[in-house]
Amino acid sequence: MRRRELVDARRDRNEAGSAKPNTLRHTSSQLAPDPDACAVGKVGSFLHLKELAPDLPFIPVLQGWSLADYDACHERYQREGIDLARQPVVGLGSVCRRQTTAAIALLAAHFANLSIRLHGFGVSTRGLGNFAADLVSADSMAWSKGGRFLRGCAHGTGAKNEANCPQHALAWRSRVLAKTEPAARQLAIPGL
Repeated sequence: MRRRELVDARRDRNEAGSAKPNTLRHTSSQLAPDPDACAVGKVGSFLHLKELAPDLPFIPVLQGWSLADYDACHERYQREGIDLARQPVVGLGSVCRRQTTAAIALLAAHFANLSIRLHGFGVSTRGLGNFAADLVSADSMAWSKGGRFLRGCAHGTGAKNEANCPQHALAWRSRVLAKTEPAARQLAIPGL
């Protein structure tokens, strides 16, 4: 096993509560998954940040690989006295590369049915098509990536491309919402 693969497997295990199945298969690793590792780390980080800066809007994040991992994370928040259904928004982690799968759609529905208001990190248009109805917000860098290839800013900013243009971003958002109607209508950008 290459050292880098072992580092990746350990990182994945620590971040997601258990190593990603593909990582373990490719490394032939015998690392024992710890479903509570993510829960302890995510919940501990959230509590620590809230203690350090209670005036900042940190959000709790549900993280895992399987439904059991995410449930363990949810249960850990409950054990620490944090009712995720009472939070303004809760991040749904580890979905970026799996967002077009039925498993993520079921996962989002599971927590939305518990009245947890979910934010999807790095959700693509295809991902939104699968589970936008179960999110209250989502973010994506797709607008910025696409904007990098558009020469010059058409909105008068003088920038060399559209990658950081607010008008380009809002136009992209409108196109995404139109494609994912009616489920995505609930998706909001705070402050707009």
